[in-house]
Amino acid sequence: GHAGDGAIYLHPAESGFGMQEIKAICGGQLHLRITVAGQAPDTKEPGHTAFSHLAVSALDKAMVIKAALDDLNSSRAARVHHAGIERVVGRATNILVAHIACGDPLRFTRVPTSCTLGVSISFPPGESMEGVQREIQGCLDACAMQDSWLRDHPPGIEWLAGVTGAELPADSALFGAVSSAVTQVTGLTPFVNAMHTSSDIRVPMVQKGIPTVGLGPLCGDLSQNGGHDEWVDVEDYLR
Repeated sequence: GHAGDGAIYLHPAESGFGMQEIKAICGGQLHLRITVAGQAPDTKEPGHTAFSHLAVSALDKAMVIKAALDDLNSSRAARVHHAGIERVVGRATNILVAHIACGDPLRFTRVPTSCTLGVSISFPPGESMEGVQREIQGCLDACAMQDSWLRDHPPGIEWLAGVTGAELPADSALFGAVSSAVTQVTGLTPFVNAMHTSSDIRVPMVQKGIPTVGLGPLCGDLSQNGGHDEWVDVEDYLR
């Protein structure tokens, strides 16, 4: 039941700036899997190629879904804004279709009857996770209604993981105190890292309303980035 006036999350970011940056903004993120059904042709032949016009390819229908998500992505980019994030990358939200799986990798003559899309969505602080979920679901529902096959075989959706974004204003007392301390020790004026999506600075803010910033030394070669022999700069760590 205890709370606090503020929290500092001591964790470096793989950005190359070390102590020169403070994490004070973190975007929200959602992961989901979309499953699309197809239909094999009515034949006992092991090869489907000659019959494929009589089938429904799950891959073809998955591309219809992807096109709808691409349209939603463009629409959201035009109307969902966050100045701090846009200053760095030019837009505040993205929908990424990162994985497509269907068919038999050893049999190129079979119509795929199931296809899955692995999707992630980044969204800025201030936008609710539930609101983003409703937008995605609405997009899929509208897409299905416009396609004769998907209307009767709507895509399935699994929400795999999600976090809400959070931020601390740069004019807050906590940010000012941490920034001043960094300047006194390093001689550098730190700036805000706005691009650490789903950073754990969100946890005290979202769950308990505790203002939080993230701070850490220079680091590199993180395994999550495909590196190895992760390291932290000793001098920056001591600072």
